[in-house]
Amino acid sequence: MTIDELTPFSRTVYRGTSKSLRFLVRESDNSTTDITGWSVMFTVRAREVDGDPPVFNQSASIVTPATNGELLVTLSRAQTLTLKAGKNYACSVFRTNGGVEELIGIGTLYVKNSIYDQQA
Repeated sequence: MTIDELTPFSRTVYRGTSKSLRFLVRESDNSTTDITGWSVMFTVRAREVDGDPPVFNQSASIVTPATNGELLVTLSRAQTLTLKAGKNYACSVFRTNGGVEELIGIGTLYVKNSIYDQQA
């Protein structure tokens, strides 16, 4: 099973702004995945290295109906302010359900400078 059929995935955010990231979970044959009962965590790290501590973790929401396999990760302004503009961050999407723990997506989060960010 993959997210958006892309491994790795790529998303872009503006520093100092909130952002919702949508992910579709599909099987290898592109059929929808029933994600009922899943707990999903989106993790952002400075580098894709074992032991690199997360910059932050964010729980994903399951968009109903869960049988459509859609996840929503909402990043807050405070979270994106912790990121440096012009940098790619390593990201992962990990799910747990019924004793199963699985990495279901890896990718990058590119951070752009926002003209509204006074701290940039």
